[in-house]
Amino acid sequence: MVHETIEQLIKLQAMDTRLYIVDSKLAMVPEAVRAVKSEYERLKQNNELDVQRFTALKDEHTSAKISLEEKKDMASAAQKKLLSVQNSREYEAALKEMDNLKRDISALEKQTADAAIELKRLEAAIAELSAACEEKDNLYNRLKREKEVEDQALHDEAALLRRERAEFAETIKKNITARYERIRKARNNVAIAPIISETCTGCNMKVPPQFAVDVKKERDLLQCPYCQRFLYSPEKEAVTKNSA
Repeated sequence: MVHETIEQLIKLQAMDTRLYIVDSKLAMVPEAVRAVKSEYERLKQNNELDVQRFTALKDEHTSAKISLEEKKDMASAAQKKLLSVQNSREYEAALKEMDNLKRDISALEKQTADAAIELKRLEAAIAELSAACEEKDNLYNRLKREKEVEDQALHDEAALLRRERAEFAETIKKNITARYERIRKARNNVAIAPIISETCTGCNMKVPPQFAVDVKKERDLLQCPYCQRFLYSPEKEAVTKNSA
């Protein structure tokens, strides 16, 4: 009777282990998907910043061009004024105004030229980043679809495993399955473990020699005195696997 119960618990544990693995895979986002998503978000943010800089710089460039034209008109008017001055004082004032306008015009010409170069650079960068964003977005969506297909297969497997487990658990005495569940929940999903060299492989604690002998004899369903997991002889696991 104990022999049969141990075999049942080993099989139940195998089902629970597989379910744990499947559920873990379902909960996990693959590193490749996460990395692509992160790279996409980084590129998108950089692209948005470049677009903002481009828009602001374009406004500055337009404003500088308007100011430049205004200064040129003022310089033209000042030049005409210079020709009609009546005395040296007016002439000096007109010359000073001309010099100031020339400096302003020179600065605005440099500003508009530099802005035009930077606008061209930003335009190219935006186009490049937009293409990279689209590429990463397409890759992310493809990997996401592949993950969804994989998840569906895992969902199907999990549903089948749960159904088979529920049916199989009904063949085990309820008081045994109740103890098994309490141990499994308290001990990281592992409720039964082989004993090797008088050591429980569940908690790696050494048990008394006679206790290890009693486990091998299978006269009673024994539990580790330290972690409370059910214990069995490792030969039992080999027999169960070969008969599966």
